[in-house]
Amino acid sequence: MIVNYLAQAQVDLIKIVEYYEQQRVGVGREFRSEIEFVVQRIQRDATSFPILEGKLRFVVLKKFPYYVLFECQSEREVLVVAIAHGSREPGYWRDRL
Repeated sequence: MIVNYLAQAQVDLIKIVEYYEQQRVGVGREFRSEIEFVVQRIQRDATSFPILEGKLRFVVLKKFPYYVLFECQSEREVLVVAIAHGSREPGYWRDRL
């Protein structure tokens, strides 16, 4: 399965990694690794994750207070819409849909 990112979702990832790396060296890499793990899970079985609304699904990260929002575009393609904090600025990503 192909996983694409909205440009804004890529910005989310970069900003979060930079933030964690500034807090403590190596934590940004840990965050990126967890995102990569989640994306692999999505690639294996995207439809197994809960629906948030409409076609939008989400995966909660285990080690960080974030979740990945994505939409199944087809049986072979997924679009990551946002990497969002679990409690900050709820719904800030809605205008991306």
